[in-house]
Amino acid sequence: MSEQAPSGGGFFGWVSRHPRPAFWATLAAALLVGIGVGAVATLVGAGGDREATEKRLAQTRDALEASEGRRRSTGKGGTGAARPRPKASSTPDGVQTFSGNGGKNLGTIKVSTDSVLEWTSEGALFQIFSSSIDAPAPVNSQGGSGDTVLSKGDYDEFKVNALGNWTIKIRPR
Repeated sequence: MSEQAPSGGGFFGWVSRHPRPAFWATLAAALLVGIGVGAVATLVGAGGDREATEKRLAQTRDALEASEGRRRSTGKGGTGAARPRPKASSTPDGVQTFSGNGGKNLGTIKVSTDSVLEWTSEGALFQIFSSSIDAPAPVNSQGGSGDTVLSKGDYDEFKVNALGNWTIKIRPR
């Protein structure tokens, strides 16, 4: 004789009948609690020192702006140094090569003929975005390498979002 789980059972009955949604709901709740605990720990760790907290926020903001290749003026007549743009090169056979580390805006990429975009990444995340509506350049991967077809066109604000070192080759077909 087999036993069936009761159709009721309240919360635990629902969990036993829906293990996947229960897992994801638990994971989401744990993430939200963790973010809240981290935020509180950061504020408490500053000892309530508003000046120290504002200084850390300014340092974080400066680091983020530097990662985009921009720095705001220090207000003392100068600007901070920007991180170097990714290395870019082109060969006589028309292959465009780019390399970098982390997130970068490569500007406008011109692709004169249908091509193959080959990429490698040392990190756990690699994404490419373009603001061109008629010529999107989608890559969204957690793998270490891959390729995709890149149609002829101009790709405005060609952005790489990656963890770690990466390379891109755009090879005409």
